[in-house]
Amino acid sequence: METIVDWLSRLDYVWVGSQLGLLIAVVGYIAWQRRDSNKYHDRRLEIPVPASAAPEQPGNSDEERGVSWKRTNHGVKSGGEGERPAFHFRFEGDACRGRSLVRDKPVRLIFGQGIAATLVQSVSFKGRKFLALFGKEARLAIVIWPGEGLNLDPLGSEAAVARFKDGVLLDEVGFDLFVTKDCPEEVPVTAEFFAGGTKLYGLTFTTRVQSEADEPLAEATSLPPSVVDLDVTDALQDAIGGPTDPAGAGGGDLLLTLELAVGGLMMNLVHTSADAGMVAVGKALNTELDKGSLQTLLAQIRAELGATFYVSDVWNRSSLSPLSSAENEDMTDCFERVASAGSILNMALRSENAEVIRLFDYIEGQPAGTRLTIATSKVFLPFEILYPHQFSKDLPPDERGGMSVKRGDFWGAKFGLEVSYVGAGDYLALVRTHRVAPRKVSLNLNETILGTGSPTPMEIHAKLETGLKGRDVACESSSQCDQMRKILLAAGTTANLVYVYCHGSAADPVAGSLEELHLNEIGQCVVRPAGVAGSEYRNAPIVFLNACYSGATSPMFFTGFLESFRRKGALGLIATSFPVPVMFGAQFGADVVNECVFGTGSLGERVRRLRNSHAVQGNPVPLFYSVQCQLSN
Repeated sequence: METIVDWLSRLDYVWVGSQLGLLIAVVGYIAWQRRDSNKYHDRRLEIPVPASAAPEQPGNSDEERGVSWKRTNHGVKSGGEGERPAFHFRFEGDACRGRSLVRDKPVRLIFGQGIAATLVQSVSFKGRKFLALFGKEARLAIVIWPGEGLNLDPLGSEAAVARFKDGVLLDEVGFDLFVTKDCPEEVPVTAEFFAGGTKLYGLTFTTRVQSEADEPLAEATSLPPSVVDLDVTDALQDAIGGPTDPAGAGGGDLLLTLELAVGGLMMNLVHTSADAGMVAVGKALNTELDKGSLQTLLAQIRAELGATFYVSDVWNRSSLSPLSSAENEDMTDCFERVASAGSILNMALRSENAEVIRLFDYIEGQPAGTRLTIATSKVFLPFEILYPHQFSKDLPPDERGGMSVKRGDFWGAKFGLEVSYVGAGDYLALVRTHRVAPRKVSLNLNETILGTGSPTPMEIHAKLETGLKGRDVACESSSQCDQMRKILLAAGTTANLVYVYCHGSAADPVAGSLEELHLNEIGQCVVRPAGVAGSEYRNAPIVFLNACYSGATSPMFFTGFLESFRRKGALGLIATSFPVPVMFGAQFGADVVNECVFGTGSLGERVRRLRNSHAVQGNPVPLFYSVQCQLSN
């Protein structure tokens, strides 16, 4: 009979070792997968289901799941060890009736975590890049834009900084509101999340409103969650890690929010820097500015500029150097007109208000190259020409007391300005779509704009097209009305930069007219914001409207082409706020296109560098170009 010794002597130990190693590897892989899965599950912020819609299931109670819950004094269940409940928005205060609001009462909108009885919107963050930041303290700015009838409290704020650590919201943040007597039965609220000056996501939820004497409204049984996927870009890591634009001078990111509240123009300032992280600098209310006075202010600025660019032959060429002594005088007069208009804007915003002055002095104290994001829902002002000193072109030289224009101090020359228009949706998804699309430029040119110098506008753009193609950038060019209208109105292009060189006309809020683009002779081949509808762009293009008054025309309502093109899936606009001269406008437009395609840093910083290079030489025209989108390379 064979003994155990005999059997062992015949074993192939090499084969046994290989099989044992394979078994160990398989078992280790399974264990690693389970650990990784559990780790990711523990850190993911799950979407909660309101208690009314989630009956207890056998084996699924808090005690049976081994989760220790604690109930806070505001009725919110917060997770114990191993739990990461989703975030939410909820209402608290006199106006609350369940998840509905009662008119003519104050209410507080709170961003919290867990499941609340008055929860109106749940928010779940996902994405490994975002979750990785929860291993340390991370901060996001939250900006609230309430709909008509739900007013911001003049003593409150529409912007706040939320702090997170290990997936937990360290402190709830609140926003004081008031439900007006004439508030409609349903009112929307838009909440936007910013990292530094970078807009990440916007979501809109609607709450129902009733009078106090009405019967209570039936409670909703479920609430659709809003899932925010932050895995689409490195913008958040950039913002948390330091200044978004490495080419900047170390000032980090400034976020200035503007909103028309009941008592005037409300402002909030948030600063993100590598040293201090994200900090709420402060808030201010300018009681001198309302819808009517803002409209008057813009009219005053336009009048101060006057026919600045049509009084001299200096503009009848694409290059403004070298200049004769007479041309230098004309250019100086032009620059002083812009400084005078920018000083009016600065003084009106500051309005001898100590809190506003403190915020503006803080902004002024940041170094050149700092990125400044203006977030607004209803207010547009030409911040690029803001001049932070007192100056008037009407003062004779001998009465100015040595006062001269400091060319690099205009906000458009000093800061990387970007306007962020309020809106729901995944803005970073648009950024990703724009980035991954093959580089392609669509040039749409009004060939009837001839100019009086050489090279002509069409020759300037032909050189631009040749240069783009020479660097392997796909380029399509059109000057036919039907084709250009198809590109603008029907999204008939796969380009991720749509450039339009044409005439434009301003809106007249009194007459009720909106801005127009004239793609051919004046009055022919007209495009209006209302016509920019229907099909959406495939590759989230930047739309560059190189035309007079093409950006935004009324400080009362941020409508016009920006809102229309954003609805079509465009990333945003670059546009002019005031008339630009034909010849120089064509050349500067070509320079901006090249920066968009080949430049580095934030888009606002790229255009700032162009503006500043001209401003220091005495040319203010580039200050009339506004960046109304966000993009960093």
